[in-house]
Amino acid sequence: VLSQGDTSVLISSAGGGFSQWREFALTRWLADTTLDQWGTWIYVQDRESGALWSVTCQPIGCAPEQQEVLFYPHKVEFQRSENGISLRTGVTVSIDGVEIRRVNILNDSDRPRRLKLTSYGEVVLAAQAADRRHPAFNKLFIESEYLPNENALLFQRRPRSSDEKTIVLIHAMVIEAGRKVTGEHETDRAKFLGRSQTMHTPQTLKDSKGHLSGTTGGTLDPILSLAQEIFLKPHGKTRVTFLTLAASSRAEALEKLSRYQTGQSIHRAFDDARARSERELFELGLNAYAIENIQRLLSALLHPTGTLRAAPHILAQNKKGQSGLWAFGISGDFPILMVRVRDGESTLLREALQAFIYWRNHHVTVNLMILNDQDTGYALGLHNTIQRQIRRMGADASLNQRDGIFILRTDQLQYADKILFET
Repeated sequence: VLSQGDTSVLISSAGGGFSQWREFALTRWLADTTLDQWGTWIYVQDRESGALWSVTCQPIGCAPEQQEVLFYPHKVEFQRSENGISLRTGVTVSIDGVEIRRVNILNDSDRPRRLKLTSYGEVVLAAQAADRRHPAFNKLFIESEYLPNENALLFQRRPRSSDEKTIVLIHAMVIEAGRKVTGEHETDRAKFLGRSQTMHTPQTLKDSKGHLSGTTGGTLDPILSLAQEIFLKPHGKTRVTFLTLAASSRAEALEKLSRYQTGQSIHRAFDDARARSERELFELGLNAYAIENIQRLLSALLHPTGTLRAAPHILAQNKKGQSGLWAFGISGDFPILMVRVRDGESTLLREALQAFIYWRNHHVTVNLMILNDQDTGYALGLHNTIQRQIRRMGADASLNQRDGIFILRTDQLQYADKILFET
């Protein structure tokens, strides 16, 4: 998870994930451990041979030896070499909340190459949960336009009521000075994918001479897609950068976009994100090893995996559903991390609290449930120790909040509730 300001980006080693601004999801995502097929993609097409691949493993797929993925606290870097082209893609979020995907392209061959880079993402502009409940209805209120001067697509949601918050999304492309902007764009998913096709084999990229249709306006299934044709001399190189940002007004969004129109400003954004990330880790007392553990733990929370869940015979005993959590103030709408504590000096509790604070700072909502497993009777020693630890780490404002931390005493729970929590 990369985050700065109001913007956060979740991204997996295969390239899947989503972008979020405040409480709004900008792009669509579903947790899919097998395919990992939801995300913001960048396709690469050889305009002569028709060969099609992507800068990340997904959505086209790749052999593991063709790709190296490097995770840093402030960025993710994908390195791929295929079809005689080397790609190095860096993904970060600038300190003012602009998602940057910078693609460095090198022609490894002894012949000139004509390539086409095409982005793709499904536009949401609503809370993920709301979009998941009514995706077709949600799509009806999104309108788009192409801004030729900025080589950008702008999306807005038509308000359904006077108190609905305004959100403006911009997806733009920046190329090296001196190269001609192609200006291809698309906002209609059906036209991009074609009949019965998926993002693995989009119809518009099957033909090496095909072009995006340039459709904008109120499409039934909105996407963001920009394309750029590139000519590379033998062993030549270039850089293409895709920017995604959101704001509460059109003027604010355009002003933010104007700050990232040069290679120098984009390079500086990566350096600034690194410096800000280093300060955050120092303040939280975290090192690279701890961050890796926190991110791995988040993978287990967001993707359907049995690794850290209870044993099958315990899951089979559960007779309650989500509503069983409500009596304890827990909605069940967010992933739940349950930590069992028997000792006031538990390092596991401190690690769990560090993870909770890190995720909260990066706009990821997880409920932390702390089970006090000590047979307390009337003694509250461990309970008070847990609360002191939470206060010491500055997380006490999250106690008993819908998106926060809950402390429960195991000896005061019914057996059915214990099974429910473990489930």
